[in-house]
Amino acid sequence: MLVDKLNQEKAFHRILWNLLRIATMYIVRLKNSELVKAISEGFFEISLKNIEFEYKEAISTANLLYWDERIEDCIFKYIALLINSIPVEMRCDISKLIKEQMLEDLRKIKINNTIKEQASKIIESFNYEDYNQIKAMELLHSGLKGFNLKVMAEKKAMSDFAQLVTSFLQSKDAKNIINLQKEITKFTREIRDVSKEFLDILFEINQYLKKIEYGDSKVNDYYTELIQKIIKRKYSDLNDTLSYLSKTYSKE
Repeated sequence: MLVDKLNQEKAFHRILWNLLRIATMYIVRLKNSELVKAISEGFFEISLKNIEFEYKEAISTANLLYWDERIEDCIFKYIALLINSIPVEMRCDISKLIKEQMLEDLRKIKINNTIKEQASKIIESFNYEDYNQIKAMELLHSGLKGFNLKVMAEKKAMSDFAQLVTSFLQSKDAKNIINLQKEITKFTREIRDVSKEFLDILFEINQYLKKIEYGDSKVNDYYTELIQKIIKRKYSDLNDTLSYLSKTYSKE
């Protein structure tokens, strides 16, 4: 229930963000400074929440330049587009008001400290004139990669799967390959919001373990094919986990 509730919250914020994105495209045409200021406030908070969800699901969060890029793509390119849509003589004043409001909102928003700090730095250095070459249609696809629920769910599933395998292999039950297969089957049944391709890969990892269990003469060929499928699907973390399993059981 808790997982489902979390997924619903992610999806809800993702929908809101997309609605604001679409609204931005219409407001740009109206060239109304009050509307620009109003939507910028909502856009800022909703986008930050979405980026926080992405941050929580990330396998690695150490690359701050990556998160700067995400914040810029999902927030500041849109806000710059809005500011640049109004008459030139109004832009500086509106930009100042929006920056002040964002800093004030940032102090109130309950959000991950790293995301908050990076957002604060970008607000301080933000200059709408740096983005005057951006076109509205280009932004329809800007920032989308982090708000794909399937991608987020699969990142989380890969992390959880790696943890499951590591914990099992460090337990007293580590040599019982049949019990590991049972754990993986249970895990596969319980995960939500992932693609069929992802579930198929987990199934094939279990099949690989079965081939090891029965001493299948073609187990190495199966392993090579499975690795190629994982690489093709860009499931790099599953690649690492499968390699760990292979090193552990192929020795026995």
